Amino acid sequence: MCSCQLNSHLVRNLSSQPLIPYLTTISYMKKNYFYKGMRSAFLLAVIGIGILLYKTYINMEMVNVKTAEVGQLLNRLQLFENLKNNIQSIHASERVFIITGNQQSLRNDEAAIAANISELEQLKATIPGRTSYIDTLASLISKKLTNASRLVNVRSQMGYEAAKKIFDQNEGQLLNAQIIIQLSNFGNQDLLQLQLSNNERLVFAQSISRKIGFIALMFVLILTFSYYAIGGDFKKLMKAKEVLKYNASLIANISDPIITTDATNKIIRWNSFAKDLYGYEEVEVIGKDVLTVLTGTSKHYMDKIYLEVAHQNRWKGELQHQHKTGFEIFAELSVSSIKDDANEKIGFVYVVRDVSKRKAAEWKLQALSKNLEKEVATKVAELNTVFDRITDAFIALDNNWNYTYVNNKAAQLHGKPIEALLGKNIWEENPDVVNEPFYEALHNAKTTNQPIRIELYYSSIDVWFEDLIYPSQDGVSVYYRDITERKKIQNELNEAEIKFRTLVEQSMVGVYIIRGDKFIYANPVMAQTAGYTVDEILSGASILDFICKEDHDKVNNIITEKLKGDSEILIYEVRAITKDGRMKDVEVYGSVIQYQGEPAILGTLIDISDRKKAEDALKSS
Repeated sequence: MCSCQLNSHLVRNLSSQPLIPYLTTISYMKKNYFYKGMRSAFLLAVIGIGILLYKTYINMEMVNVKTAEVGQLLNRLQLFENLKNNIQSIHASERVFIITGNQQSLRNDEAAIAANISELEQLKATIPGRTSYIDTLASLISKKLTNASRLVNVRSQMGYEAAKKIFDQNEGQLLNAQIIIQLSNFGNQDLLQLQLSNNERLVFAQSISRKIGFIALMFVLILTFSYYAIGGDFKKLMKAKEVLKYNASLIANISDPIITTDATNKIIRWNSFAKDLYGYEEVEVIGKDVLTVLTGTSKHYMDKIYLEVAHQNRWKGELQHQHKTGFEIFAELSVSSIKDDANEKIGFVYVVRDVSKRKAAEWKLQALSKNLEKEVATKVAELNTVFDRITDAFIALDNNWNYTYVNNKAAQLHGKPIEALLGKNIWEENPDVVNEPFYEALHNAKTTNQPIRIELYYSSIDVWFEDLIYPSQDGVSVYYRDITERKKIQNELNEAEIKFRTLVEQSMVGVYIIRGDKFIYANPVMAQTAGYTVDEILSGASILDFICKEDHDKVNNIITEKLKGDSEILIYEVRAITKDGRMKDVEVYGSVIQYQGEPAILGTLIDISDRKKAEDALKSS
């Protein structure tokens, strides 16, 4: 029997059969979802994600600001270190000059110090709060240079003994000490500010990571809920195809609308299921152009479909149609050409499947994503409020572990006024702390003379603190803040990640993430479908290594278009090649996400080989 006779015979048989329960499901799907409202919900979800991305951008800008601030502090610290070295060097040069009378080294040091003084003057504009401090430091340096000049004059006019006598009076050495002390104090202040700025930069960077994680989580949830929402439809379809494979007599019970047209797209067959889907009786549509009936699809777009059918003999995709009464229908449409024995095109067959329920489920997921985003934003705002109320406590201790400074926050944490703590020994005032990790951390910092940043748990009060410990020759300074809430949040996030990974790993469908053409994640079901282990899939092989060669261009084009910014959910079929060389038909779903700062595709994969075999069996019958 020729293809024309086969298709026409099939259409005539199907158009004469009564409704089956599957059409009841289609009718329910058409009546219970309002697409315009769901579309609005989707737009609101996109806006919400855009707001989250904007907040991420703001945090990135703050990271840049803090990075610039750290750079300025490092430059100032370098200037102070250079000035300290030059002051020490000029003192040595004075001694050499007294002995040898050679002024070259002394003049070089004086020139270097003069350049440092010029840089100090430039600092006034950037740190106006320390202008008087810089003026004092510059005055001391000027006195040092004046002392050096006087030494040169005495050595030149009165000789070695007179110059040595002035040098031995240690006036220059005393100035050296005063200058170095001033530089150390100034440098310590900048070092503390450097630590604080760097910590703030880390906080903003962590906030960026959390927001990106929230976005990825929303996409994963959309795909997960989408799978469960439409899973029932796929099970019904697979069951129907399996029955058709073993019993050709059930062809008459296929519940899909089937429409046949001639070569000019005039309708010649319209089965009862098409009537139920679109609301038109067969007598109302016979002889009419299919485009005037299936409204919602432009002629230009249908011309593109017919062009593809002319080259490949078939087209499959999703279109938006309208019921006779005007409400919208989302249909999965398969268009195939009908040819006679001479291979001349004499018409088309349209097989329609109502996917309105699946579309409605997708919109529901988008609305759920919007609500989830609001909840996440609320929680983030609550956490930000908590962190905004937290201020750092600061104490300074001398070498005998006595308090030399206590700020208000520290006094509050100690439960005593500041005056009651100053001059007291920290271990005598807090004997229970001797058995806590804080005691060992302070002694380690003092022994090694190295700053320490550490998180410590205080069992006596069940509180976590982050401590910044800075030892010096005069004692130890400590900044500390309560991080108990942050620790609890970290534990909750770790638990959530474990639950999500467990869900994906135990999923009954393949789940994947690809970037470029490489897999960067695959769950066990994905690996099992391809006949490989997870490690083999993630070893750097191209996605094309698992795809039939004839489908390479198709897969490449789809991935390229998606990564260019196509926001629609990706649905397509390809032929996969397993490790042992077997070919499988698979149906692929995917959406573009941002993964580790780069675009990637997250999706699912279902083996539909049995369904394809059932379709082939149907055609051959």
